[in-house]
Amino acid sequence: MKDEELYFKVLKAINSRTCYKPGTLLEDKIIKEISRKRKNNFFKTFVIALLVTTAATFMLVDLISLKNKNSEVLYSSSNIEQQIPKKFEPIYNISLVSDGF
Repeated sequence: MKDEELYFKVLKAINSRTCYKPGTLLEDKIIKEISRKRKNNFFKTFVIALLVTTAATFMLVDLISLKNKNSEVLYSSSNIEQQIPKKFEPIYNISLVSDGF
């Protein structure tokens, strides 16, 4: 009988040392910390998604404007004639007629 009493006392002592239940203040603090981390994680994800979307939008707008610039006629014949001075006009005419040799 003494062995059983000693055994139960030892079990009770081990149980009280290993089975820790935090108080309500500590529980509230832990829950607030977890919810704060979740909110911060959500905010970080939102900011990253916003930055990626903004960057993708700017890249798309830039590509569209590049396509529009490439599709425009850069030099019309009247525009080139205005840019070339009269003394270089024969050189320009030769370059137009040249077959690449």
